[in-house]
Formats: sequence, C-alpha cells, structure tokens
Amino acid sequence: MRKVLGAVCVAVVTALSAVLLGVLLVAGAAPAGAASPTLVSSSPAAKARLSSWPDAVTLTFSDRVAKGTALVRVDGPGGVVSSTGRTATDGRTVTQPLAQKAGKGEYVVRWTVVLQDGTQLAGTIPWTFGTGAKPATQSRTVVAAENGVDAARTNPAAGALLVGVLVIALAWGFKRLRSAFGR
Repeated sequence: MRKVLGAVCVAVVTALSAVLLGVLLVAGAAPAGAASPTLVSSSPAAKARLSSWPDAVTLTFSDRVAKGTALVRVDGPGGVVSSTGRTATDGRTVTQPLAQKAGKGEYVVRWTVVLQDGTQLAGTIPWTFGTGAKPATQSRTVVAAENGVDAARTNPAAGALLVGVLVIALAWGFKRLRSAFGR
C-alpha cells in the first residue's frame, strides 16, 4: 500500500511540475519588457498645420498590418468626408488617398487596423489645413484587443514544446504508477 501511495504522489508531483514548467515556458515566450504594438508615425503628423493639401494619409505601425483589415476615414470641416478610394496596406504601412478639393479648417483621421498578431488598434489624428485655421486638437490611439498574452498561439514553437513536455511527464508518471501496481 505504501508503494502505491508513493507512486501516486510521484505521478501527481510530475504532472504538476510539467504544468508549472509549461507556464514558465509560455511566460518566457512573451517577455514582460516587450513593447506593445502601436502607431509609430503618420503623415500628416498629429496636430500638423499644412499649407498645401496632401495626396494621401499614411500611417506606419510597429508591426505588420493584416491585409484587408485597415479602415481609414478623413473628416473635414462640417463633417465632409475627404478620404476617397481604397485603403492600401503594405506591411507596416497603410495609405488612404484623399479627395483633391479641400477647404480650410480642422481634419480628423479616424483609423482602425488589426495587426498580424491579432491586436486591434484604433485612433484619431487631427491636423489643420490652411493658414489662419483653428489648430487641431489632441490625437489618440487605443489598443482595443491585445492577444500577445496567448504565447502558445502566437509562438508555435512554445506551444509545441509545452505539449511535448506535458506528454513526456505524464507518460513517465503513469509508467511509475503502473509499476507500483505490479503491471
């Protein structure tokens, strides 16, 4: 009986150790100091005062943008939509063409993207066109959903290693348990 109880304890400790090791591996796959994905730059820049009308708005992100996920709208004075045509995505860069006619005043770029890792970002970028126009207000970026915590999904090697360690540890524990029962 004592031999059986010892084998059960070894099997339980082995399984718990495997789970703890897996948690440590997954936690190490996404370092705590890793920067959150974000908008790196824009053209026009936030709160810019432009004297000549730009052909497009360009947004550059810290990570690659998933194709077909970028939505960009540029609203001008009086709520007039100044964006036109399709939004183009090329790696970390998103470009939205602008209509040619524009009046003086404040413009706001409203954007949302989904990055390759599944993180959804959204924000606004105000800028001003024309001399004498009221200056633009504060810009804003929001991380809507960050999936970087799911390291086994975003890092397949960590997930495969975790599964391998768990299978080996459980097989070893069950082997010890079977030998305790004389099988």
